Amino acid sequence: NFVVPANAPTGAVQTITVTNANATTSTGLVRIESFAPGIISAKSDGTGVAAANWTIDGSQPYPSVYSFTNNQFMHVNLDAGTKAKPTFLILYGTGVRNAPNTNTANDFPGLINVAESCKVTIGGISARVDYAGRQQFFAGLDQINVVIPPELASTGIVNVRIEITNSATAVTRASNAVEIKLLKTDANGKPIYAPINIIKTLAVVNGETVAGNLNSGDDIEQDGATGKLYFIDVYSFTTTQANTGVTIDLRANLAEAKPLDTTIILRKPNNATGGQTFIGADDQGGGLGNGKLEVNNNSLFFTVVKDPGEYWIFVTSADVAPLDTGSYTLKLSSGGVTPITYGQTLNGNFTASTKVQTAAGVYVDAYSFTGTEAEAVQITMRSSVLDSFLILRESNGDEITLDDNAGGGFDARISKTLAVNLTLDKTRSFIIVATPLETNRTGAYTLNLIKTSGLTSAPVQANTEFSQPSRVVVSESDRQRRSVAARMMLRHPIEKEQ
Repeated sequence: NFVVPANAPTGAVQTITVTNANATTSTGLVRIESFAPGIISAKSDGTGVAAANWTIDGSQPYPSVYSFTNNQFMHVNLDAGTKAKPTFLILYGTGVRNAPNTNTANDFPGLINVAESCKVTIGGISARVDYAGRQQFFAGLDQINVVIPPELASTGIVNVRIEITNSATAVTRASNAVEIKLLKTDANGKPIYAPINIIKTLAVVNGETVAGNLNSGDDIEQDGATGKLYFIDVYSFTTTQANTGVTIDLRANLAEAKPLDTTIILRKPNNATGGQTFIGADDQGGGLGNGKLEVNNNSLFFTVVKDPGEYWIFVTSADVAPLDTGSYTLKLSSGGVTPITYGQTLNGNFTASTKVQTAAGVYVDAYSFTGTEAEAVQITMRSSVLDSFLILRESNGDEITLDDNAGGGFDARISKTLAVNLTLDKTRSFIIVATPLETNRTGAYTLNLIKTSGLTSAPVQANTEFSQPSRVVVSESDRQRRSVAARMMLRHPIEKEQ
């Protein structure tokens, strides 16, 4: 072990010569750079739990983030703190002190602070760096003091990484990843949580629109399968009647350079247990554009909530966009889902007053019906002025199937046997989405729903006109990607600690 001389040449491969007591030498090559961050781990191999300390009040000696138990380095549970009373993580490493020092105002006597050139992420979230530079007492050792983001409370084991950037040369170098464990517990070892922050209670009867911004200070939820983290904003609403149709329209600001990749998750809180029951979700249902299913990443969720009571809307990002941020508008309304029963034909009309129009300008009507698994159903949308398009969904947001012109000519028809879904009731609500799938297209249509087995009424015959080619081609990967509920059910909110 040796300390690289502070005046060693950088930016090239250098020769290292080691001479032992009898003057025998051995040489090797190593590349020397002015900065190349590395974090020391407890087991000294750069992996696993960090060789780090933490503190809330600054009292010394600082406790360690690890323990040595049964000849193994184990994670110690850390309190992630709060904004008012933050927890400081003290990391130790090398290759940090010579990062660019562009802000001399934060230097200390005898210590240069290069925090402005350092980015520390904990669990993928940027943490505030207060100090980065030479450690006072040990030769060659660097120290980095960071504030643990409070929103990471009780996320369990998370990675910590350092990046250093030279803004003048645009060179960025990243360190190895080490681990800490964030979990605050009571005397019995049970995690201590505070309630999820409800931003606002929305009016559901007349509808309400709010503007918000998903950012790094928000609450967090975690995917139980992948461990990925997602910011969340949470809104609530209350229904007073059973089987209430609900429309939730979530739109990113498409004028932003990188708009938020939106996702809606609807859950019902359980006040007795403190948990939530998953109701449904939507990822890209609001992306309907001119002849396309997804021209943007907006979300549009139609459902029927069976039981009266309180519900929570989680505004978050898609599974492919963890920790995504950006501004959005959220609109909640009831009455946008019209009930229809077997054997019924309803008249619809897309006009400028249609309740739902996507950001791309496509009008959308939603209908709900009660069906039972193994029933064969047929849904037909006819119009003399529109090219009809139909989508059939589960009430939890999963897409079952879609059709453009199977009804003959430009009429749409879905013929489907309702499949078994073990996560849902055998008899349940299904959602029909009817649209011209064309920007600003208006006009009248009819929607007919029948059960093609077990009813005395005969199936409606298709037009004698030939069926037009579909405007939309759906690959199997697209269809799997739009099976959204199975993915979003794996997420769980991580409540902030007290």
